[in-house]
Amino acid sequence: MRFRARRYWRDFAAAAGGIAVGAVILAAAGWLGFARPPSVGAPSLLERAPAPPEARYGGTLVVVRPNEPQTLNPLLARDTCSLDFVSRLFNSLFTNDSDCRVVPDLVRSWTTSSDHRVWTFRLREGVRWHDGQEFTARDVVFTYRALLDPATASPRRADFTFTSGPVVVEALGRHEVRFVLPQPVPQLLSLLTVPILPEHQFAGRSPLSDPRNERPVGTGPFIFEAWEQGRYLSMRAFDDYFEGRPYIDRLEFIIEPDPARRAEMLSSGEA
Repeated sequence: MRFRARRYWRDFAAAAGGIAVGAVILAAAGWLGFARPPSVGAPSLLERAPAPPEARYGGTLVVVRPNEPQTLNPLLARDTCSLDFVSRLFNSLFTNDSDCRVVPDLVRSWTTSSDHRVWTFRLREGVRWHDGQEFTARDVVFTYRALLDPATASPRRADFTFTSGPVVVEALGRHEVRFVLPQPVPQLLSLLTVPILPEHQFAGRSPLSDPRNERPVGTGPFIFEAWEQGRYLSMRAFDDYFEGRPYIDRLEFIIEPDPARRAEMLSSGEA
C-alpha cells in the first residue's frame, strides 16, 4: 500500500518555501490530527503560537537519494523507489490518503450490483494529461487490459487473476467504466490503485518496452522533465493539475549512493 496523498505536496511546499521550523512542527500537529487541548489555566503552546505565514508558490526542492527508479512505467514498477517517483507523475482510480484510507482519485462516484460482481465507476471530468489531452474511460480500459496481458508481465496482474475467470473492463461512455468480476472481491477498491496510462501516447505499441517509458506522460501533480541515469531526475509543477497546482515549482532528485557524500550534501545545503 503506497502513500499518495497529493495535497501533502502543496502543504509541504509551503514549509519548504521558508516557514520556520517551529511553525512547521505546529502545522504538522494539525496535519496529524492532534486535537486542541482544553483551555484550562495558562494558554497552551498551540494557542500562543502565531499563525504560520501564507503559503507562496515557487522554489525548487532538492532531494538526495541513494538510488534511482528501475522504471517509470507504472505497470512494471515493483520497487519502492520506482513507485515513489511514479506516484508524483500519475493518478489512479483510487489512492490512499495520509491515514492510509482508500479514497477516490480519478473516480467521482460508483455503484455495485447486489452480488458485488459488477462495479460501475463514474470518472472525474476535466482531467488533463501532461500533454494537454483529455483523460477518458478509454485510458482506464487500455491500462487494465495491458495489465492483464501476460506479455506485459506486470507485478499487479496477479491481483486481478482468478481461477474462476478473467476480469472484464469496458467503457460505458466517455467518463464511465464497468468492471465485471468472476467472483466478489471485497478488497477491490484497494486494488484499483494502479496508475492509469494514456492510451493515445502508446497508439498500439506495447507498454512493455516503449521508449515513452523513459519520458512518461501522466495526470499527476508533477510533469516529468529530465532523467540522467545515475545522476539526477527532475520534475516541474503541472499548472493544470485537477487538484490544484503544487506550490513547489520543481523537484530535483540527486542520485548519490555514497552515504558520506549524501551527509556532506545535506550539511552544506546542497540538498
